[in-house]
Amino acid sequence: MSDREKRPPLSERLKRAEQQVDDWRAGKVQFYSRTVVFQDPPPDYAAPEIKRIREALNMSQAEFATLLNVSKRTVESWEHGLRTPQGGHARLLELYSRPDVVERRRLPAPPPRSRAAAEARAAAAPAADRAQQRPRKASARRVASAEGPRPPTLTESIDKKGKKA
Repeated sequence: MSDREKRPPLSERLKRAEQQVDDWRAGKVQFYSRTVVFQDPPPDYAAPEIKRIREALNMSQAEFATLLNVSKRTVESWEHGLRTPQGGHARLLELYSRPDVVERRRLPAPPPRSRAAAEARAAAAPAADRAQQRPRKASARRVASAEGPRPPTLTESIDKKGKKA
């Protein structure tokens, strides 16, 4: 059944509403109201303010971007004034700008990854694991030559005198 079939007809609903108003005027019924308070929207942040918040947190643009779940380029565009943070990102900036909300503790940096360490891990991997790795994609030049001779390009088809071959 739809909602229209469940509800009484409009005329009956209007009669009921009129009766409720009459009861209220007679003091038989008391209506209550409530006040809903909406939080103010987050402030607009200018480029220098965003950079000040990031530097106060002692973070790089990449770390700050990860914290706010945006790309590094987005943080860059905010700090250069090309764009402004909206909605939830502006609210997060508001929270991070308040020293009483955020405990500023920097995590230790991960150990650096060196090429020698990567090669050592690759050498330690069993041969079967290396065999299961995806083969490199053949370049377009090798694929074309495997299919047969390629047609000459426009520059190859024009001889040195400027005439077409």
